Amino acid sequence: MDLRGNILGRHKGISHYTIGQRKGLNLSLGRPVFVVEIRPETNEVVIGDSQDVFTNVLRCSKLNWMAIDGLRGKPMEVIAKIRYSHKGAPCTIRQIGEDLAECTFHEPVRAATPGQAVVFYDGPYVAGGGTIL
Repeated sequence: MDLRGNILGRHKGISHYTIGQRKGLNLSLGRPVFVVEIRPETNEVVIGDSQDVFTNVLRCSKLNWMAIDGLRGKPMEVIAKIRYSHKGAPCTIRQIGEDLAECTFHEPVRAATPGQAVVFYDGPYVAGGGTIL
């Protein structure tokens, strides 16, 4: 379906898709389209344009701190990698719950995918990380 809720076709199962995917969608819409959301509870794959795959904010849980002892209520400037091949992007992380953090990127990042890891770097050190929600 598209972002307006219009059904565009049938998919092969949500496990065959990932946020930001362009190839293998088998859709002819006259323009490039991308997976922008996967809704397991309703078995929907949502399709949008390139700009719809970008975000400035992500939330993560299952926090694991390494080089630091948590955020202790203070925001922290870090470089965050949202996937293995991502070069990293500057962001501010802040704790918003006992096991919940919010990352606000200085510039939008592409395809922050729920279920994938986000890793926070403080210079050459891994400050910690979590699972993208």
